[in-house]
Amino acid sequence: MSRDRFGEFQQRSGTAGYAQDDFNNAHSINMNQISGHTSDQKFFKMIDDVKAKISDLDSQTQQVRYLSDKTLSSINDQTFQASRNELELLNRQVEHEIKQTKADLEYIQSVCNEPSLSRTQSIARIGRHQALSKNFASLITKYQQIKHEFYDKSKMRLKRQFLIAKPNATEEEIDD
Repeated sequence: MSRDRFGEFQQRSGTAGYAQDDFNNAHSINMNQISGHTSDQKFFKMIDDVKAKISDLDSQTQQVRYLSDKTLSSINDQTFQASRNELELLNRQVEHEIKQTKADLEYIQSVCNEPSLSRTQSIARIGRHQALSKNFASLITKYQQIKHEFYDKSKMRLKRQFLIAKPNATEEEIDD
């Protein structure tokens, strides 16, 4: 039977088990860990939590796309206002989650440069952070693109409605 070398290492370093992990998944990353030493276990827990947040943001982004399309295809003012209010609420939630995730990524970046880390640990952490940052940036780009498309389509819809109400309108009147 082989020895559990990893378990022995954890016991010597004082990071055995998950009981010592004070990270709270329901909130943003715990900033009390700035003591200068974050264990690999805590670091990877933070990474996993940010991955989960990015995944949740991705599903919320898809919901924003759905609500945008629903708002644009609504037939009367009542359904338009209801779906528009729902869309605005979801947009506020997404913006809040984006701010939290951005703060978490900034904290992870600071953890990557702790002086107590070996060079290989630091490089590995930086690589993980860069991969997460890249995924987050592409998600934000996708979200902004959805919002921009909604704005453009809404503007075109208003132009069409204005032209129906006043067919002889000039371009200046339409743009106003």
